[in-house]
Amino acid sequence: MTSLIVSCSDGNDDHAKPNSTAKLRGSITQANRIFVYEGLPRRMSDPALLKAEKERKDIVKIADYPFYTPQVEILGLPAAELKNFITDSKNFSQLSVGKRCGGFHPDYAVTWSLSEKNYSILVCYGCDEVKIVDENKVYRHDARITEELKKLFSPFRNKS
Repeated sequence: MTSLIVSCSDGNDDHAKPNSTAKLRGSITQANRIFVYEGLPRRMSDPALLKAEKERKDIVKIADYPFYTPQVEILGLPAAELKNFITDSKNFSQLSVGKRCGGFHPDYAVTWSLSEKNYSILVCYGCDEVKIVDENKVYRHDARITEELKKLFSPFRNKS
């Protein structure tokens, strides 16, 4: 089977401007608990390993992407820094097309609940993109993935 991936954009998500998701992203500031999930290895680096990892019993899907469980609750200063990143519209821009990164593959997912609604933001280092997920819709933005953000997530890399 041959496949050609020319862009991270799959046409199924809303490529909204970041200000249109400000309220959704801002809901994280009201959440009592925030969790981080580690993503599986990238398919481009080792397709056989990714296939094997997807068969593990400690995998959960968020927006159809696999993540390791258990999730880890993020507390204190790291939680505050993550909230600042997610709520700051300067960290996001409208999704650009034509990237040649091999497709969106989230390195991490951040999840929270508010008034019995679940929210997630999936972060892809390869594309410098995020998918913001509420229970009804998926929004995609380019993201300013900094070394500080990677350092913030690094304690949650335990399985891959």
